[in-house]
Amino acid sequence: MSARLSSTKSAAALRTSARVSAESLLVLVMAAVALWLLGRMWSVVWPLIVGLFLTTLTWPLTRFLRRRGWRPALAASAVTVLFLLVATGIVALIAVPVASQSGELTDGVVEGIQKLREWAAGPPLNIGDDQIMGASDAAITRIQDSVGSMVGAVVTGVGTVFNGVVTAVLALFLMFFFLKDGPRFLPWLTRQLPGRLATDVPILAARGWDTLGAFVRSQAFVGLLDAVFIGLGLWILGVPLVLP
Repeated sequence: MSARLSSTKSAAALRTSARVSAESLLVLVMAAVALWLLGRMWSVVWPLIVGLFLTTLTWPLTRFLRRRGWRPALAASAVTVLFLLVATGIVALIAVPVASQSGELTDGVVEGIQKLREWAAGPPLNIGDDQIMGASDAAITRIQDSVGSMVGAVVTGVGTVFNGVVTAVLALFLMFFFLKDGPRFLPWLTRQLPGRLATDVPILAARGWDTLGAFVRSQAFVGLLDAVFIGLGLWILGVPLVLP
């Protein structure tokens, strides 16, 4: 009798193990398919993610304007334009000092190379100018031999920059529509789901959105504090290009 019970329990355990293994395998296959689809659609998914991150940064101001009686489209348009102005101003604050001090940077590089040559010519290295020139000629020859790969790298870099610009434009459009119609998403989702899902999923989505927004805004604030205090330290030390 005990042997029969033991055999029954073993068979039940095997069936349970087989079912769990099959379910785990199915989950892994579905995860692999989802990751494969995500990789194939990354050019579409990435602007969506960037747009969501930008929306978390700009939503508090949009919510403030909407609570003051602004229409959703007007509030979203004003915040989007303000964000563009701020982003353009930041780029200008970076580009203008770099352009104005490019000559100083070039002189500094030349001076650094000259000091490096003087150091290499002295003890303990005692490298003569003829050796330095030979090494320079060898480096120039190697660069000339690698022109094809360098051109390919430049083309790849241009393509990356172009993709970045397209992603930024799409993310801005998505941010505008998220700011304008975002509050309508959860009521729409509630109408599409059956039973308890109509209550649980919107609550989970709202909490996830609040958590994501708090995380992104806190990271932006920490980055701003780091930039301000590091910039002050560099300014005190007299380092060029402090603002960028």
